[in-house]
Formats: sequence, C-alpha cells, structure tokens
Amino acid sequence: EPWRSVARSGNALAQVLSEVDRSLPPGIRDVTVIAHSAAGMIAVEAAGSIRTPLQRPLRIVAVGAPLAGLGFY
Repeated sequence: EPWRSVARSGNALAQVLSEVDRSLPPGIRDVTVIAHSAAGMIAVEAAGSIRTPLQRPLRIVAVGAPLAGLGFY
C-alpha cells in the first residue's frame, strides 16, 4: 500500500527520520529531505509528527507539493 493517508505516511516517515538521526555519525551536522509532489506533503507532515527531539537540525524542501490542502500557504 504505497500511498496511505498523508497522516499515516507522515507518521511512518517520522519514525524513519528519527531512526536515521540516531544512527548517523556525530560529524553529520544536519539532515535535508527533498521531496516532490505528494511526497512533499508527507515530508511536511512527518516533520510535525516527530515525537522525540532530534540530535541535529532537519530541513524539509517540498518541491511542487500541493501544501494548501494541508493548511500551508
């Protein structure tokens, strides 16, 4: 089921991003996620769904994502 709801997919991606953050070596100073279209919506949702503080800054770059449908303008 590749495209579930944006909220469910965002929560799943948030868990993955938290795991990635914990597993990166200390020399990595930040993480940038570049996502296009619907994946951009999911990445933005994920950024808001991360439950534990990350060890480094996380940037989301959403390209061509219809964010107005999520309340982002």
